[in-house]
Amino acid sequence: MPTIASPNSLRFKLVLMVISLVVVVVALISAYFLVKHQGDLREAMASRTQAMKTEVGKKGIALAGNVAMASERAIAVLDYLFLTEVLTTTMKNDDGVLYGIVMDNERRALVHTDPALAGTILDADKDKSAAAAGDAVALEHEKDGQHYLEAVAPIHVGGKRWGTIRLGMSLERVEAEIASYEREGQRQITNSIVAVLLVALLLIIVASIVGATVATQVVKPLRLLLAGVNRIREGNFDVSVDVRGSAEFVNLAVGFNAMRETIRERDARLRQNVEDLRIAFEKAEEASRLKSQFLANISHELRTPLNAIVNVPVTLLSEYSVFAVWTCAACGGVFQSDDPTGKETPEACPDCGKPALSRGEKVFLVGDPGQHRHFLNRLRQQARHLLNVVNDLLDFSKVEAKRMQLNLAEVDVAAVLRDLAETVDVLAHEKGLEIVYTSEPGATLVADPLRLTQVLMNLVGNAIKFTPKGGRIDVRVERQGDKLRFSVADSGIGIPKDKHAIVFESFRQVDGSHTRAHGGTGLGLAIAKQLVEMHKGRMWLESEVGKGSTFVFEIPVSADDAVADDDTVSANADAGGAKVRVMVIDDNEVHLEVARIVLEKRGFVTELVSKPAEVLERVKGSPPDLIILDVMMPEVSGVAILKRLKENPDTATIPVFVASAYDAHRERVEELGAIWLPKPWNAQTVAQLFSTAVSEIEAS
Repeated sequence: MPTIASPNSLRFKLVLMVISLVVVVVALISAYFLVKHQGDLREAMASRTQAMKTEVGKKGIALAGNVAMASERAIAVLDYLFLTEVLTTTMKNDDGVLYGIVMDNERRALVHTDPALAGTILDADKDKSAAAAGDAVALEHEKDGQHYLEAVAPIHVGGKRWGTIRLGMSLERVEAEIASYEREGQRQITNSIVAVLLVALLLIIVASIVGATVATQVVKPLRLLLAGVNRIREGNFDVSVDVRGSAEFVNLAVGFNAMRETIRERDARLRQNVEDLRIAFEKAEEASRLKSQFLANISHELRTPLNAIVNVPVTLLSEYSVFAVWTCAACGGVFQSDDPTGKETPEACPDCGKPALSRGEKVFLVGDPGQHRHFLNRLRQQARHLLNVVNDLLDFSKVEAKRMQLNLAEVDVAAVLRDLAETVDVLAHEKGLEIVYTSEPGATLVADPLRLTQVLMNLVGNAIKFTPKGGRIDVRVERQGDKLRFSVADSGIGIPKDKHAIVFESFRQVDGSHTRAHGGTGLGLAIAKQLVEMHKGRMWLESEVGKGSTFVFEIPVSADDAVADDDTVSANADAGGAKVRVMVIDDNEVHLEVARIVLEKRGFVTELVSKPAEVLERVKGSPPDLIILDVMMPEVSGVAILKRLKENPDTATIPVFVASAYDAHRERVEELGAIWLPKPWNAQTVAQLFSTAVSEIEAS
C-alpha cells in the first residue's frame, strides 16, 4: 500500500505539491518585503549621507569665507607670512580641515600647506574648477579611494577678485556614521529573514497537515478505481467499483463501471480478431521476408567476374602494335611506315613521287599467341561464371529459403587457387599489390567449385579494394582437423570493432556514402557467408583499425551430395549504332576503355572523361550527341552532375544515360529527364537506346 513515505505515491506527491505551493508563496512575499526593506534602507542611507555632506559643505564654506575676509589685506600686499599663519591657525582650530591653499587668479599657489607646492601653478581639474567658481561653493573630490569636500571662497579686494581660498574638509566622520547606520540596517534585515524563516516553517507544518488530509480524500477513491483497473487487466470483468465521497469521484466510478461492461462485451470479439490478425501478420511477415530475399545480394558479386572480363581484353590489346600504311591514289602503290608510333608523315609516294597519299593502319600481334589463347579461354570461363552468378543472384531467395542445392564434387584446392590467381592477379598488379598464396599440398574437399571460387574471389576482391598501393594480401589454406580453413588477410585500413557485426549484413557497409573512395554495394560478404554456411561451414572477421583485416571461413572436407539447378542465360547479340558522338563519364579508366572499344566497334565516336569535375567545361566546349554517366564516383556523384547538366540551358537537351548497378537513384534520375541504364550494360541494349535517342534528335 503506498504511503506518504513512498516518493512515487500520489499521496506523497499531493502533500509535496501543497508544501511547495506554500513555500513558493512565502518565498515570493518574503522576497518582496526584503527587497522593499532594502530599498527603503538604501534610500534612507543616501538621504542621510547627502544631508551630512551638505552640513560639512556649509561648515567648510563658512570657514573658507571667514578665512577669505581675513586674508583680503594680506593678499593685496602679498603678505605670505600672514596668509600662512591664517591657514595654520585654521587647521589647528578645526581637525576636520585636511589642507589649505591660497591661490591667485592665475592658479599659482601663494600659500600651500604642502610646502613643495607653494609657488607652483596648479593645473589639475579640481584646481581649474576652484578658479572658475564665482561664489563660495563646496566641491566633492576623491583621492586614493577617500572622498573629501573642498570649500572654495573667492577673495575680493575693493570689489575685485584677487584670489581664492581652498580648504579640504574631511568626510571621515560622515563615512563612519554611514557605516554604523548600514550595519544597523543589515542587522534589521537579518532579523527580518529569521522571522520570515520561522513563519515559513510554521506554514510548512500547517501545509503538511492540510495536504495530508486533502491527499487522503483524493487518494482513497483513486485506489479503489486502480484496483478495478487491475482486475480488468487480469481479465476479471465481474466486479464493479463502489466509491463514496465527492460527486466527481462518484460519477467517475459510474463511468468506470459502464466502461467495464463495454470492455467485457468487446473482449469476446477482440479474441477472435486477435486470431485473425495473427494469421494476417504471419502472411505479411512472410511477404516481407520474400521481398527482402528478392532484393538482397543482387549487385556486388557481379563485379568480381566483370573484373576479369573488363581487364583481360585491355591486356590483350596492349600486345598489338599499330603501324601506319600509306596508299597512293595516283599509282596504287602501298607502303608501310617504319615508325610504330605513326607520327611520321611522308610527303610523297616513293614509287611515283606524287603526294596523293591516304593513311591507313595495320595491326601486328607482338605478344605470344598461346598466351592470348589462354587469356581468351579464361575470359570465356569468367563470362560463363558471370552468367551463373547472375542466375544465382536473381534466384537468391532460394538461398534465404534454404532451397538452393549445391553441385558438390571433389575440388582440388590448388586448382581453385590457380584459377583465382589468373583472375585477380591482373587487378593486384595494376594497383601495385602483392598476393601470396599458401596451401597445404594435395588439399582437396567436397564442395561446389563455382561457389567456392565465388567466395574466394569476393574476399580477395575486397582485399584488393581496401589495400593501399604497395600492400600485401595473403591467401592461406590449411587443414584444421576434418575441416579446411581459408583465410584472406590484407594490409589495408582495417575495420573498427563496433562495425564487425554489420559487415556480413545485406546492403551494409562501414562507409555507405555515395562518394566513398571504395566501391561495392554491400552484398558480397553477405552472399559469401551464406554460401559458406550452405557448405556447413562458418565465416568470421578478425580486424583492427590500421592493422588490416582477415576474413576466415572453414568448410568440412566432406559433405552430403546435392545438385543445383543448371539454368543458362543466353548472351545478347551486338547491335549497331548510329554515327553519333558519345561522351562516357566514369572515374574507372578500365571501364572507359572498354566502353570506347564496344561503342566504336559499332560506329559510335567516343569521348572519355575520367575526372567528373571537368564534365561541365568539356560538355560546354564541345557538346556531344549523347552522354553515358556513371553514378558512383568520388568527389561528386553522377546524380549531382546530371542535375547541373539539366539546369544549364546549353546542355539540358543532350540525352543522358545514367549507368548504375542498383536502383537507389532511378526515380530521381528519371525525374531529372535522364535514361536509366542498368550495369553492366551490353552493346545491344545501348545500341537500341541510342537508336531511339538519335531518332528523337533527328526528328527535332
